[in-house]
Formats: sequence, structure tokens, C-alpha cells
Amino acid sequence: RPNGFEAADFDGYRHLALMPLTENDVREYVHRGLPHEDAEQLLQVIAASDRLTELVETPFILALLSASHIDVARDARERASLFRSSINYLLKGQDWEASRPSVSAREVEYQLRILKRIALRLFMLESSGIFEKSEVLQCISLEKDPLHSPDVTLEALIRNSGLLQYDKDGYYFVHRSIWEYLVAAACRDESLEAIAERSRS
Repeated sequence: RPNGFEAADFDGYRHLALMPLTENDVREYVHRGLPHEDAEQLLQVIAASDRLTELVETPFILALLSASHIDVARDARERASLFRSSINYLLKGQDWEASRPSVSAREVEYQLRILKRIALRLFMLESSGIFEKSEVLQCISLEKDPLHSPDVTLEALIRNSGLLQYDKDGYYFVHRSIWEYLVAAACRDESLEAIAERSRS
């Protein structure tokens, strides 16, 4: 993504643009990752929606859609529903693979609360999207959960979900759309008065 990095930060690399996926690219990817029957079912759902056809031209969106169960795909007409289902899947709140270890509903709820808190706090900082560890840990520590230390929670979110990542400059959400979705979800948990107050600050 041309807007995903600063070219000046990287020496000795050639700048290449990532083209939108073609219909054949989408078909090959879906069939590579899903059983034939599920793949065909998902492709039919995509073909029946102009919006989904547009969305899956982006590799990230196609990967999320393919990772979600076929029943989820039927309702993924908007980005919000797709992100909600995919985040829940990545946190292991929804599971269609028997080989994945189960995670309690309490753990999923805790991790989602943390992600929303981090997303909203970092959004209010009006940053470029990369944040220092101290800021992220401060968001986590506000939860005051005796069963989870901030450091262990942060490490688990990065290792298990892939929704947060780290590079030499700091921590960031894997995709800006995920970050924006979590901000919106966090705002829905707040009162209108609190949201209005944030908008004035």
C-alpha cells in the first residue's frame, strides 16, 4: 500500500505498486484456502454482491473473508460486519477448526475490550498510527484485571491475533480499517455525552 509506509525510511528498495486482484486471482486464492464446496459457495456469495466483488480486490479483505466461515460471508455486505466477524474469529471467539485450542468467552471479551480501548486512545492522540509501547501498556493497565499483566496481554494480542503488530518504530494495527472499526465499536460502548466531549477535545 503506497500510503502504508514512508519511502524515505527505506533505502535500497524498489517501489512497486500492488495491483487489485483479478477475478481469477480471487478464485485461485479462495480454492487454495477452502474445501471445494465451501470455496464455490463463497465465490457465489461474492459474485452476487457488487460491493463484495469490489472489496475482495484487496488482498487483506479477501483474506479476512476467506478466513471467516461461509455463513459469515453471507452477511458480510458491509465492511463493519466483515471486520466484526473476522476479529471475533482471530480472537478465537468463533471457531470452525477443531484443531484450534478453545478460548473462553471471558478471555475473548477481555481481549476485545483491550483492543477497543487501545484503538480509541491512540485515535485521540491524532498520530500517524504508530505508537510507543508505554502508550499501549497504559491503555491495557486501565483494565485492572488481576489475571492479566499488561505485558503478557500485549504479547498475546500480537502473537495470537495478528491484529496488533510491532516494528522498530512502535506498535500499530495491522490495517487502518481494523483500527477505525475498533474505534467505532469503542464509541458505541460510550454515552452520547462522552462521545460529544471527545469530539470537542
